[in-house]
Amino acid sequence: MSRAVSFVDAFFFSIETLATVGYGNMVPATRYGHVISAIEIICGVVYTASWTGVIFIRFPSRRPKIVYAERPVVANHNGVPTLMIRIANGRTHTLADASVRLNALILECSPAG
Repeated sequence: MSRAVSFVDAFFFSIETLATVGYGNMVPATRYGHVISAIEIICGVVYTASWTGVIFIRFPSRRPKIVYAERPVVANHNGVPTLMIRIANGRTHTLADASVRLNALILECSPAG
């Protein structure tokens, strides 16, 4: 093993050791070779980490399955006619931070026609 003489040599040695490139020896002979190998090692680690993150984030994620009742019910709730729709969780795991938005299009005829 060659000794690191300067901070720059120690830096390149640590990067090359981290990536197990020429472990134990300073394999690139020139400073230019160290720079090229360091750039290649860092790009390879970032590329691998990025794809690993994408796979572990997107692959196992499951979408919630919401089950709706066949018929909605209009009933009085606190003296006001209210549209009630039953929904349930269609999966075995618990839902967290669930929110619901309902849009309704109602056709009404005013007394004026």
